[in-house]
Amino acid sequence: MLSTFSIDDEPIIVVCAADDNYAMPSRHTPLKDYFFYYLDMTAWSGWRLTIWRRLKLKLINKFENLISKITN
Repeated sequence: MLSTFSIDDEPIIVVCAADDNYAMPSRHTPLKDYFFYYLDMTAWSGWRLTIWRRLKLKLINKFENLISKITN
């Protein structure tokens, strides 16, 4: 069965990569401005990966790794 989409449907961008390099975008990425331009057209409008968000993600990751080592 063929699906039909209207112009009002929101696009979904899927990133497939062998590693998690996409999780922490670089400040030096040449297409960064395009990423945030299109990001601002979504419900995530205004979201930016600040130093505090990076720190939070790093601490969560370290904590999860620690818990995983303790429980295994």
